[in-house]
Amino acid sequence: MKKTEKNPGRRSLGQDLQMIRRGYGLLGKSLGHRMIVSSVLTAVFQNLIPFADLFFSARLLNELLGEMRTGRLLLLAGLTVLVNLLLMLAQRLAGYFYSVTSGEWYEQLEMLYAEKKLRLDYADVEDDRVRSLYNQIGQLRNYMNGGPSMLFCNLQKLVAGITQT
Repeated sequence: MKKTEKNPGRRSLGQDLQMIRRGYGLLGKSLGHRMIVSSVLTAVFQNLIPFADLFFSARLLNELLGEMRTGRLLLLAGLTVLVNLLLMLAQRLAGYFYSVTSGEWYEQLEMLYAEKKLRLDYADVEDDRVRSLYNQIGQLRNYMNGGPSMLFCNLQKLVAGITQT
């Protein structure tokens, strides 16, 4: 078989991981890790809700198959509702906090791009190559092929995978 040549424009896995670590570091600097923490908490609370249901359902079934004490059954049913309510409330609060911090972060990002564009010479602003690069940054930023927003999307999926196992 013929050996394939390496693509010179392609990054290695180590370079990708280093870039992801740098991205989280830059995001953490700009918002003081609030967005990362709220993203993780949203995913954790969202994934804990089914476990609480399973735990208390098992306790209810054990009590129904066992002594069937009415007071204990009511206590377990009440605890099920209360724990679900608290977990959903915590998940909603973390989601709200994530929405607020992500809005702040996107505003800061837009300001950064605007400042960089204002610092360019007029000839560079009109240059097709610079416009093309600016449009490419915009496409990446808007979920087309990644960008900073994908860091949080993947972080929530990673946390969901960890908490579901």
